[in-house]
Amino acid sequence: LTLQHMSDDTIVFVPLKGNAKAKKAGSTQEMSFHKRFGKAIASAESDSYLSMIKTEKTPHKFSKSRSSIALTKGQTVVRNGATPEGFSPKEFKVSCGTLSALINHLTSDCDVEFRTTFLLTYRGFTTPEYLLSALRERFRNANKEGDTITKVHLRVVGALKAWVENHWNSDFAENEGVRNTLQEFVSELDGPVWGARAKQLQSTIERQAVSKIQSTVDKFPEVFHPTGELSTKFVPIGAFSAIEAARQIAIYAFHIYEKISPSELLNQAWCTKEKEERSPNVLALIRFFNKLANFTSQNIIMHRTPADRVAALRWFISLSEELFKLNDISSSLGVQGGLESTEVNRLSHTWKDIGEIWNIRWKQLTNMSQSDKNHKMLRYHILQCAPPLVPFIGLFLKDLTFIEDGNATILENGLINMEKCTMVSNIIQSIQQYQELGYHLHYETVPELQEWIANWELIDEEYLFQRSLLIEPRKLDWTSYGKLLEQYEELNTEAPCPPKPIEEKKKILGGKESPKSRKKSKKSSKKGKYSTLSQTTKPKKH
Repeated sequence: LTLQHMSDDTIVFVPLKGNAKAKKAGSTQEMSFHKRFGKAIASAESDSYLSMIKTEKTPHKFSKSRSSIALTKGQTVVRNGATPEGFSPKEFKVSCGTLSALINHLTSDCDVEFRTTFLLTYRGFTTPEYLLSALRERFRNANKEGDTITKVHLRVVGALKAWVENHWNSDFAENEGVRNTLQEFVSELDGPVWGARAKQLQSTIERQAVSKIQSTVDKFPEVFHPTGELSTKFVPIGAFSAIEAARQIAIYAFHIYEKISPSELLNQAWCTKEKEERSPNVLALIRFFNKLANFTSQNIIMHRTPADRVAALRWFISLSEELFKLNDISSSLGVQGGLESTEVNRLSHTWKDIGEIWNIRWKQLTNMSQSDKNHKMLRYHILQCAPPLVPFIGLFLKDLTFIEDGNATILENGLINMEKCTMVSNIIQSIQQYQELGYHLHYETVPELQEWIANWELIDEEYLFQRSLLIEPRKLDWTSYGKLLEQYEELNTEAPCPPKPIEEKKKILGGKESPKSRKKSKKSSKKGKYSTLSQTTKPKKH
């Protein structure tokens, strides 16, 4: 007899870890089940619970009055809300169940953990409209006479209050239909019996439009305004403090991060065809990360002289450090991504000229963000940080992808997998815990700088790579350098680097000539035929 053939109100419980009483009760139920119905054969849906029960003796004579069946040691199935004698839901946790059974459990003896998990992940298998109508129907059917307050009534009102307080922005603020249905339900509660509860729920709804958190500082730190005009393509390295730039970037990134709602993180919404509608804020944070990386690389490549490129490289290393100090991990890694890009990373002479101290500071930054052991050091650092904080969203998306790929939301027997929902809920709560307290409460927001960050213009990556080759060619074969100069003349930009004559080739490479080029020039001088800078070519042998 499969669970999908049972009543609509079916829910599976498993004992909590360390609960000896629940394990003992489960083994007793399992023994009685074997004695009465014969050998039970179970097929596992995952490593935690079972999806099917099949009996060898008279499966069609299965007693409809029997309300619970132990699937395996300690596991119990409850149908139609009827629990076996001595069964306490507080000693168990929900493994899977039908939607109606889960809603009934939400408004009965559920704990705070189940309610939090359900409200965070319910959009993966239902809609806000259906959930609100089901809670409304549950309230009406609890006591049709309506003149007494029951336990179910209080649980429904408590679930609604928790839903409104914690998920107003994602489920109610932009959904006029759900808001109207909620107001109708609150108006039905008005009266001598439910008047006080209705007022509490109405005040909770009205409070959501008011900001709960205000600034925690009496006076903001001094703002370091840049001297001169700001270009949307380049940073004035000598006229703009990296400290102030880090503050404004952190404020900008947090305003994107705080808008991420739980529904954007369900069912890999950021990878679907409808990702722009289903997960806009997750995509916005990813795009800002990439934009910051590209903006960093172009501000190093586009400088005219080696000294300017060295100064720019030091400035952006300092910017990444300041962002890391502010706990804006996402933006700090974005700057590091720009410095580790191909066009910047290959400039060996520029990296060498920044000095030993700056190289040490750079290695300290990159060691913290190493990807080995599933970003172990970075995860530990995030756990030790206090808000405000903008974590690297890629870590959480990676964890959610593994959970989604390895676990089904709806099992083969038709039950909703609450074990998977619990894992997803833990990840979402890790993201939400840093969304309340922002950088704008600690540092002054400068509208001009926020607008400057929003209007950054990026230069084509192919052009940046070609320019990087011009700065430091791959090989010291100067016959190809003339071709590079011709390619450069065809490239168009607002801040071009003046072409260097071939005679200044040593300056471009830091005033040094490689041993290979010296050997080649010596050989050519001995032969007296083919110079490395000659435009003639060696005749082919026939």
